Amino acid sequence: MALGNPVTDPRAAAGDLLIVGLPANDVGSERQALDFIEEIRPWGVILFARNAPSPAAFLALTALIAERFPDVAVSIDHEGGRVNRLPLPFTRFPPMLGCARAADPGVLREIAHCQGA
Repeated sequence: MALGNPVTDPRAAAGDLLIVGLPANDVGSERQALDFIEEIRPWGVILFARNAPSPAAFLALTALIAERFPDVAVSIDHEGGRVNRLPLPFTRFPPMLGCARAADPGVLREIAHCQGA
């Protein structure tokens, strides 16, 4: 939605401004998540531990989202320290304050690269 354009569908316009969480990723619930995205039409989705019961289920869900909604941004709140939403074997990041205290820009750059990949 471009700012300043008349809004013809307020529900669609609202979706353009949202990043939404998805229901738990249980066996067979992928359709529920995709239907939810279809209905809301958000700008993006944010994933949490409930969306990653296993690495395979998490990867399958993200692949389905990317295939059906290629313009929807997929994000996760997994910055490290106490906030590691994904279970092992996903990467566990140290607290960012501890990384900053290392005072090594190279270390921070590498961590940022890993988190953004």
